[in-house]
Order: sequence, then structure tokens, then C-alpha cells
Amino acid sequence: MAPITIPHPSGGSAYASFHDRLYVQGGDLGGGNLVNQFYSLDLSRSWHTTSPTWNTLPAGPINAYHSGGFSADMNSFVTFGRETGSPYTTANFINIFSTSTGSWIGTGSTMVTDPTRRDMTIASDPSSGGQIYFIGGDAGQTGTGRSNALDIYNIRSSVVSETSVPLPGPQNLQGGAAAWLPNRNSMLIVGGIRDNTDTNFVYLYTPGSASTAYSASTSPGSYNSNNANGNSGDTSTSGGSNTGYSSGSNSGSSSGWAAQVRLVL
Repeated sequence: MAPITIPHPSGGSAYASFHDRLYVQGGDLGGGNLVNQFYSLDLSRSWHTTSPTWNTLPAGPINAYHSGGFSADMNSFVTFGRETGSPYTTANFINIFSTSTGSWIGTGSTMVTDPTRRDMTIASDPSSGGQIYFIGGDAGQTGTGRSNALDIYNIRSSVVSETSVPLPGPQNLQGGAAAWLPNRNSMLIVGGIRDNTDTNFVYLYTPGSASTAYSASTSPGSYNSNNANGNSGDTSTSGGSNTGYSSGSNSGSSSGWAAQVRLVL
């Protein structure tokens, strides 16, 4: 039997799932040792948890702590952000992999006000003509700054529209989880670090409303949903309702914890 190819264990990889596949790119092996690995995993097939069947894809840019999304036509995996603390990282803030051509392109760093951002919270609208939304993140050469920007990326025109996160939305958010709720045409945001403080709040951003609604606060006595670098989000729809969920683990804690938030909206 041929050996199973698996990604190197790393933190800060960009990832997104679409077309029944999970795409994972880049990451930090530790100590700023960034990689350009790129893999996909077929989620429509069963596999043993100890030996998932990863598919090796053309290596992408050297990067970590970037965020992954996908185009509405499901033909592109898109990453945003760059680990500016490494001299080897990509020069492009936005990098796109075409699933039809199997190739990467970079779109430069001048499309956002601060091209040093990473660890952003992101969600992709899968509807026809849908766009990619990303907010906040670390900023600055060393990542100690915080961004309060809200960006909307139109992949068809390659244009980023940027404004500030409207109140009462999460200000200066870093590393929260997000998922798109198709039936509400909204971005669900869970957890993260807000103004350098762990948070377990839940927000709902509806494009065109010019505001971010405060939706709920999870119970800190039962679980935490906040995690700077490891949260994930996804959505599913059934019978006219939306289910959004987020999960993560605190890799920075000596005791460690895992959490999951599930909302039926």
C-alpha cells in the first residue's frame, strides 16, 4: 500500500470548505517556520480519523495566520492576509487558487488600507454574485496592533470595499469564527478576542443594513467559544432554517479546552 500523504502539522493555516471538499493552505510549523503546503480533503467520502485521504495540490504562497474563503461560483479558493513577521512570506495580501486551472495568482497588497493584517474573521456568501466578507485581525509588522476594518471582496471585479465595523458590532476583533447564513443573508460571528479581551459574544452582520446586531452572549459558565487562532465556522440549511456552528480549542492554554457553539436561527 502506498504511503498516505498528510499535511505537516501546523498552526495558522487558511482553510475553507466548498464543493464537498476542505481546502487547507500554508501554516506555521513553529518558530516562524512558514510553509506553502496545500491540500484538500474529500468530505463526501468516509475515511478513518487516523488516516484521512488528503489530496496534494499545487503549493501556494508561503504564508500563515491568513484567512480562507471561496468564490460564489465555487471555482476559487481565496486567502486574505499575510504573516509580515516572516521575511519569506508572500508579498500579496490576496491570493487565489483556481480549481478549474489548478493554478495560483496574487492580487497585490494595495487593495486594503493596512496590508499587514492577518487573523481575520471571514465568511463567504455562496449565492449568485455573492461576495467575501472579512473583519478585524492583527495588524502591524509584529502583529501587536488591531484592525477594526470591515472589508467586502468582489472576486468578479477584484475590488475590495472597506469601512469600519459598525457599532454595536465587535470592535477590533481578532480570530473569531464566522459562517454565512443563506436564509438570513447574514454573517454569523462567534467568539474571538475583542480589544485584547477574550469574548464569547455572538453577532449577526447583515450587508446593506449598515449595522451589526448584537444577537446573544453564550454562557461563560458552560463553555467558551473564544480562541484567537483556531476557531472554525460553517453553516447548513434545512427546511427553511439555518444552523450555524463554531468550534475551537485553546492551544495557548496549559490546561486546554475545547468548545462548540450551535445556533438554530
